[in-house]
Amino acid sequence: MLKVNKLTLFQILVAILSIVLFNDCAGSIHKTKSNDKLSLQANGFFTLTDHRDVKHSYGKIIIISHLKSEIMYCRIHHGWENVKAVWTDYEYDYYVSKNTKF
Repeated sequence: MLKVNKLTLFQILVAILSIVLFNDCAGSIHKTKSNDKLSLQANGFFTLTDHRDVKHSYGKIIIISHLKSEIMYCRIHHGWENVKAVWTDYEYDYYVSKNTKF
């Protein structure tokens, strides 16, 4: 019988999420630079490029629905930021602003 530990389950979950999140269902018709807006770095941080082409780095994966926002800590700017996702014709644009509560 195959032994499955927590690390193996985590790796399977990350692989499945990566396939689902980064799979381009539209094909090559709508390929733009927006495919590079989210990326996983080798050190385990997720990099986001916002609508102004500014890079941000967060410690957890960014999963935000249309017109929803989340407060996340940016390790590049050393502060808490509001991250908002807005769906355009075929991609998400991310709007990032500094959070004033922290």
